[in-house]
Amino acid sequence: MKTEIKIQRKWVKKAGIAFVVIMLLLTFFSKTIMNASLPEVSIQAVKAGQMNVSIHGSGTPRALLLYEIMIKQTKTVKDVLVQPGDFVNVGDVLFTLEEGESMELKAALNVLDDMKFQYQRMVLQRPDHDYVLDDSEIAQIRASLQDAIDRRDSNKVSNSELSAAESSYLALKNEVEMLSIEMDVLQDELNQYSGATDEMLLSLERQIEDKKWEIQNALSEIDSDPSNTDNLQQELAVLHTQYENLLAANPEYYEGFMRLEEIQSDLHSTDWALGAAQSDLGEDTALISSVSSLQQEYDRLLNENPAYIQVLAHLDEKQTELQSIKAELVDAQTDRANEEYLTALQDKMLLVEDEIGVLKAKSADFVELATVFQQIQSKEFEMASFPSTSQNSSGDVERLEVELARLEEDYQVMLEKNTQYHRVSDELAQLKVAMNEKTANMQMAQDKYESLSDRYANWELAKVEVSNLQNRLDALQYGLDAKKRSDRKSTTISNLELANLQKDIEEQTEVVEELRDDVSNERIVSSRAGIVQSVNIAAGGIISPNTTLAVIETAEKGYILSFSVSREQSEKFSIGDKAKVDSSDISAELYQIKTDPNGQDDYRIFVFKLEGGDISDKEYSLTLTKPGKLYDLIIPKSALYSDSNGYFVLVVKSKGTPFGARYIAQRVAVEVLEQHDQEVAISASLREGDYVILTSSKPLNSGMQIRMTNG
Repeated sequence: MKTEIKIQRKWVKKAGIAFVVIMLLLTFFSKTIMNASLPEVSIQAVKAGQMNVSIHGSGTPRALLLYEIMIKQTKTVKDVLVQPGDFVNVGDVLFTLEEGESMELKAALNVLDDMKFQYQRMVLQRPDHDYVLDDSEIAQIRASLQDAIDRRDSNKVSNSELSAAESSYLALKNEVEMLSIEMDVLQDELNQYSGATDEMLLSLERQIEDKKWEIQNALSEIDSDPSNTDNLQQELAVLHTQYENLLAANPEYYEGFMRLEEIQSDLHSTDWALGAAQSDLGEDTALISSVSSLQQEYDRLLNENPAYIQVLAHLDEKQTELQSIKAELVDAQTDRANEEYLTALQDKMLLVEDEIGVLKAKSADFVELATVFQQIQSKEFEMASFPSTSQNSSGDVERLEVELARLEEDYQVMLEKNTQYHRVSDELAQLKVAMNEKTANMQMAQDKYESLSDRYANWELAKVEVSNLQNRLDALQYGLDAKKRSDRKSTTISNLELANLQKDIEEQTEVVEELRDDVSNERIVSSRAGIVQSVNIAAGGIISPNTTLAVIETAEKGYILSFSVSREQSEKFSIGDKAKVDSSDISAELYQIKTDPNGQDDYRIFVFKLEGGDISDKEYSLTLTKPGKLYDLIIPKSALYSDSNGYFVLVVKSKGTPFGARYIAQRVAVEVLEQHDQEVAISASLREGDYVILTSSKPLNSGMQIRMTNG
């Protein structure tokens, strides 16, 4: 029993050891086992640097210069002296020709003869230009222009000078008009004092003397009883006649005047009676009341009805209107109003002055009428007093004394008016002297202004004439200049045509000489040394002008080699770039870039010029390299993939596990900056040194685990 237990324990122990060993083996060889089933990839590190552009090509050299033998005229070949492959030197005879002038030479000689004839005819037909008549007309206009200029300058008056003369004249005219207005005002004022002249004052003095004599006569005749009243009646009859004539001349005064004089007569009678009563009986209240009533009635009639007051009011209104018109006229003249407005004001002023004259005449008639009426009343009163008693005589003396007092009072008033009359007369006389002086000065200024105006008008006319003549002169001169320019142009054209024809003659002469030299002694010789590449005509053949007879290959300008490249590759290089010739010391330079003669637009032909060394007709290989730009990320072109989402690369990413590092393929999107045959410059979320997958033993997807052949 114990033996069986021991055997079982040993088996369990061995089984446990075997399990541990197996697990250790699996652990140590798990990576190898797993890698055996993973895709195997090749990788390369991302680098930074300069991405060079290289092109490889090959070809056979050929001479750069191929010389074609040809002539410019029709000839017949007699003998052909060279064959393809022959080497010829300069001056060697290639072909001999049949004798005789070619059709091209004969035609060239005919053209040359025609050109010479045309040249001689053009020389004879050149125009001869004459300008004598044009110069004569211009000289006459210039003389007339100078005469007009002299007249213009002799009458030249500046605007400022004319304006100054006009302003001086208008100022003096204005002063004269102002003086005239002042004189009119003074004359109006003098007319107001027209009844206070020295004669009127003397007449009033005589009336006072007469009144004093009457008083003395009344005093001396108080005791007498004179009865002879013939003289008084005669005087009264004369006054009545004068009074009736004035009323007949002014009927509109009658009604108001008669009522006014009636009240005035009652007023005077009552006033006289009041005086007499006061001297004899003392103050009489009834008489005083009667005088007061009559005085009020007199004032009322004077203010309401009399035509005289209406005349005076109308006269005053017209005089005020006249002053207003004169002031308006002065303002208009100062402001230089138009003539129509000034004329209207002057006509209106004359009309008002005429109305004032009529009113003044009516006023004078009224005054004269009142004076005659008073004289009648005085005479009638005097007559009535003649048969009175001594008591009435005493009353007459008192009445005469009252009248004397009134005359003396009137005298004092008239004396004051006479003083004003003389003052106004003296002022008016002074204004007349100043008026005469200003009028003379104004006339002188007016004469000067009119003279300057005439000169200014003549200056304006002369200026217009100068302008017209100058324009005419300019037109003639311009026409002559245009004619001369046209003649010079035609002469120049003629000269150019002659020069051009002369040049054509010289060129045609050269053509003739070239045709003659083209075939020297009926032979065609080589002008280059080289190998005859081909012969294109046989003996007896007819040569057409400018047809290739033979081709000579010459090495004077070296050899060229060409091959085809893609248009994209051609855009990286330019003429002058150097190429390396494989296994040779020959140098090559890009000489020309041409389009592909086969019509392939995606390809270009690179032509290289070869120099140095021993160049033969074998095939040479060339490598053309050009440094590119510096980039941060450059990968092999085989590492670049693309799909519908764009370009991408598969980057190797490592991942740590308990069994060691594992490598995962991860997709990274890239932007292609530049790509060539072998390399691609990219922009991506990569760094220099990252590994990209070039090839894989199995199809890869992003996230797949991989194993590397070189890592």
